[in-house]
Amino acid sequence: MDTKEKLKILVADDADIGRSILRALLRKEFDVVEARNGAEAVNALSTEGGRFAAVILDVMMPVMDGFGVLKFMEENGLVGSFPVIMLTAIADQSAKARCYDAGATDVVEKPYDEKLLVRKIRAVASLFASARASAVEAPPRDELEARAEFAEGLLDSIPDAVYATNPDTHLVTWANAVFRELPGVPEEPVGRDIRECLPSAADAVVAVWEDLTLRRVRSEREFRIPGDSRVFRLSYNALLDDAGGISDLVGCIADSTPKVSTPA
Repeated sequence: MDTKEKLKILVADDADIGRSILRALLRKEFDVVEARNGAEAVNALSTEGGRFAAVILDVMMPVMDGFGVLKFMEENGLVGSFPVIMLTAIADQSAKARCYDAGATDVVEKPYDEKLLVRKIRAVASLFASARASAVEAPPRDELEARAEFAEGLLDSIPDAVYATNPDTHLVTWANAVFRELPGVPEEPVGRDIRECLPSAADAVVAVWEDLTLRRVRSEREFRIPGDSRVFRLSYNALLDDAGGISDLVGCIADSTPKVSTPA
């Protein structure tokens, strides 16, 4: 019989139904700790913060909202210790950007795809747990190798097109299969200039780089690919090195074409 201890996850949501859904989705794989508001979440983090593998945090909650919880985490050195996935019913991109700026690992819009959310939670929780275990039990590995392994694990859990570029040379350093299948992308994009791989998105990419010179580590743009009717959203996050400099840019391209409802 498998006696392996389950990873512990904190779920903070003021809606009983919201917590019930997440508990049902996660309890087979994780030890789920629940909080009905931000204050209860802070209390749980104060007593067991070092034991959590991930935190699922609703943005809007009474007593203390999700941003208050992230502020507490930042003040107590918990940001970056484990992934924080924020849930929000607000579709505004500036609101999502605020979540990332506050320290969130990912932002999921309600109503969410249950299977995809579980995949994300499983992937980031396992990756962070493995990273912590490796830091304690194994000798230090080459920083670039460790970063690539972590990123590739995330790529496998994301159904959108994802790739990374060197911010100085603009060359693609890695890409997932979905990115390679985008119209116009060369068969082997690694080592190519991103503007050659996605010439129709060059303006969007340049705009993102301009934002990053102002130390904005999160940016989004929409663009179209010639001959394709879809609208794509290009999102960028920056990976920072130990000195706080930008070491890699991680881009994600998602189909954001407005859905047209059909009459029943």
